[in-house]
Amino acid sequence: MNEEKRHTEEKKNMYRRVDESVVKRLTEGELLDEEWERLIDRAQRDLYKETIDLGGKITAEHGIGLLRKPFLSMNLDPCQIELLKRLKKAFDPKNILNPGKIFDL
Repeated sequence: MNEEKRHTEEKKNMYRRVDESVVKRLTEGELLDEEWERLIDRAQRDLYKETIDLGGKITAEHGIGLLRKPFLSMNLDPCQIELLKRLKKAFDPKNILNPGKIFDL
């Protein structure tokens, strides 16, 4: 296994361990709400950054949605976001289809 692939695998394993740790602590009730909010925001931001750095996207088969909405600008530049807003307005001029899911129009 080459060095780059080994490094990528190590990072994947690290995130699996982090995820298991957060789930274990959460289910055991060890985190206060404020601490959870602080940790989950940072963990999401770090995970999405690593995903993008590895050539991935933060979207999934279900799109952006409310959970990934604050992180969209990490993955798309302002021109791409503006194009998506224009498409949304063209196909949904009254903003009745999932208002606020991706953009606040």
